[in-house]
Amino acid sequence: MLLALVLAGSFTIQASFAQANPMNNRQSEYASFFKGKQENLLDSGWSTCAPRITWSIDTGSLKPKAAEVEINRLKSAFEQWAQATGLDFEYSGRHSMTYNPTNHHLSALGMPTTQHIAVAMLPASVSPMFTGKVVGFGMPSLVMDSSNEIVGGVLAIKEETVIESAKGDPKLLDSLYLHELGHVIGLGHVADASQIMFPTINRKTVLGEGDKAGAIAITQSCK
Repeated sequence: MLLALVLAGSFTIQASFAQANPMNNRQSEYASFFKGKQENLLDSGWSTCAPRITWSIDTGSLKPKAAEVEINRLKSAFEQWAQATGLDFEYSGRHSMTYNPTNHHLSALGMPTTQHIAVAMLPASVSPMFTGKVVGFGMPSLVMDSSNEIVGGVLAIKEETVIESAKGDPKLLDSLYLHELGHVIGLGHVADASQIMFPTINRKTVLGEGDKAGAIAITQSCK
């Protein structure tokens, strides 16, 4: 049975007082996305059994060259998480997506519904998630409740932030993409500011040891 989720993990520019929910402290603090939200899905993760996990993007109103830059930036972020987890992420192109403000899911004609991650650059006006200093959100969107295997994900970035930061503050986008993808693979926020999964933008461009430990812990090995 598949569960469609309506939770989201967001990323802010300003300091946040969200408390971390540590699963363990193997190398550094890390947390499950579902801790304190849906305990029955605690430690759910993607499985390495999938031959590949595809992802596609709606680049919104970005100009073609700017869109290519952001796609390449996202490819680099996916590659870091792939190296940490052993998951195989593959870019499958662009889709014109529809955003649902009720459950924050993205859909498109011809876009896979499982083993797929939908990514979109959205104007701030279309999503209630983009309030205050929130500039992005990511989450698992489908989970097999029989096995706690994540099989779908959503990542949305505020379009205005992409346009403003692409030239003046590219490290912000590198950090933002890594962070939101962490939510998509099943990680929650942590209190350690040296980790990508810290809830505010720290402009780190590589995963911390705690990020990697958490990703390994929740990724399901192929049995």
